Amino acid sequence: MPPILRRGAASVALVFLLAPAYWHLRTIAELFHRRMAYPLDFEWMESCHLYHAYRIENHLPLYIDPSRGFATFPYPPLHWVVLAAVGKVLGLDWWTGRALSVGCIVGASLVFGVLLVRRAPTRWIGASFAILAAASIAAGYPLTGGSYDLVRPDALATFVPIAAAVLIGEGRLSLRRSLLAALALAATIYAKQTGVFFVGWLLVFAVLRDRRSGLFLAATTGAACLATLLGLSAATEGWFWTWLFDMRKHALLVDTWADPIAPFVRHAPFLLVLPLAVASLRRRGWLSTESLKWTGMLAAALVGAMLAHAKDGSWLNVYTPVFVLAWPIGLLLACDALRGLWPQRERALAATWAVVVASSGVLLLMKYDPTRFAPTAKMWESANRFHALVAALDGETVVTTIPFAAVRDGKHCTQPILQGYIDGVAAGMPIDYVDGLHLSGARYVVVAGMNEEQHLQLATKFELVRPLEVNLDTPGVARPFPGTVWRRREPGQSRP
Repeated sequence: MPPILRRGAASVALVFLLAPAYWHLRTIAELFHRRMAYPLDFEWMESCHLYHAYRIENHLPLYIDPSRGFATFPYPPLHWVVLAAVGKVLGLDWWTGRALSVGCIVGASLVFGVLLVRRAPTRWIGASFAILAAASIAAGYPLTGGSYDLVRPDALATFVPIAAAVLIGEGRLSLRRSLLAALALAATIYAKQTGVFFVGWLLVFAVLRDRRSGLFLAATTGAACLATLLGLSAATEGWFWTWLFDMRKHALLVDTWADPIAPFVRHAPFLLVLPLAVASLRRRGWLSTESLKWTGMLAAALVGAMLAHAKDGSWLNVYTPVFVLAWPIGLLLACDALRGLWPQRERALAATWAVVVASSGVLLLMKYDPTRFAPTAKMWESANRFHALVAALDGETVVTTIPFAAVRDGKHCTQPILQGYIDGVAAGMPIDYVDGLHLSGARYVVVAGMNEEQHLQLATKFELVRPLEVNLDTPGVARPFPGTVWRRREPGQSRP
C-alpha cells in the first residue's frame, strides 16, 4: 500500500478508535453547561462553601468561637479565599463557584495534555494520548458522584499540587523557581489537608534529585506553612488552630479503607500492574525522571483518597485526585516505554496501537447515563419557587442547610450552618444550634433538612408557620425530612 494511503487509513482508524473519548468529552461539556447556573445545591455542602466565601468577601470572621453564632467548617481557607476573589470579579453565585471547579479540572487536563505531547515519540501519538487522558478524566465524573463541577475544594485541591509538580520540574531548581514551588506546596496544604501527601512526596523527590536545592525547597515550604499557620492563629485568637487541629470529630472506619479499590480499578485497570510496569521501565533504563515524579504523585493521591474515604462521613468527592491523575500518568509511562522501543519502529507502533485500542475499549465500557446528573425542568421550577419564597419573607431569614440562598435572596443576618454545629457538637464543643439561630436575629428559619429531635429543639424559640411545599431534592441531595418555615416567638410568648 502506498505511504499516503497507509497514512490515510491510519488516520481514519484513529478517529474511529477515539470515538469513545469524544463521547466522554462531549458529554461532560454538556453536563457542565447544563449544571453551571442551576441556583441550588447538587450536594449538601455547595451553599455552605459559598457562604464561607461570602463572609470573606464581606469581611466577616470565619474561625471564631461558635458561641458567637457561627460555626465554620474545619477546612483550611484557600478555596474560600479564591472563591471570594472570583466572586468579587464575576459576582458570587452557584455558577461562579462551579466555574472555578470546572476551570481547575480543565486546567489539569491541559497540563497533562501538554506533558504528553512533549514526552511522546511523535506529535500524533502525543495528541492521541492527550485526548485519551482528557477523556479518562471525564470518564471519572460519575464515579465521583459528579464532584468535578461542585462548589467544593476538591478540584482546586487537585489542581494546585499539579501546578506545584510542574514548577518543581525535572532539573535543579533555580532560586526563583524554588520560591514559586514553595508557595504552591504551601497552597496545596491550605487547599485541603490531604494535600500533605502530595507535598511530602514532592519534597522527597526534590531532595533525592538534588540535595541542596531540595533541602532549600523543603525549608522554604516549611517556613511558608508555619508563617501562615502562626498568622491565621494569631489573627483568629487561636480559633484557626482549634477548628483545624482540635476537632477530632471523625472516627476512622478501618474496615472501609479498601472500598475505593473497586472504582479505581474500574476506571484504570492498569493500576493493578503499575508497580511492575514502573519496575520494568526502571530496569531497562527507560523510566524518565519526569514520569517517576508523577508516579509518586499518583501514589500520594491513592493514599490520600483511601485515608479520606475511611473517615466517618466521607463521600465520593475524595476520589477526584485519583481519577484526574491515573490515566495521564499511566500514559506518561507508556510514552517512556515507546521512546525506549522507538529504535524498533514496528514494535513501537504496534505497542502504540495496542494502547489506543485498550484505552478506547475501557472508555467504551465506562459510558454512563448523563441524565441522572442534569437538572430537570421541574427542578428549575422548584428552585425558582424556593428563592421566591425566601425573598418574600418579611424579615431576616436563616436557611439551615442552604445558607447562601438566604443572602442571595436579600437576607443579611448571620447564617448559622447546621452542619457546622453538628461538627462542633461531635467534637465536644458546648454549643447549641437553636442558640445560634436565636443569636442571628432572624425572624424566620427555613428548615431544609432537620430531623424530629432537631424540630423539637427549634420549637423552644421558634414556632412552626407552614410546610415549605417545595421539593428540594436534587441528583446529589435527597432530603428525607420535610421542609418547613418557622417564625421567632415574640417576647413573652410561651411554647404551646
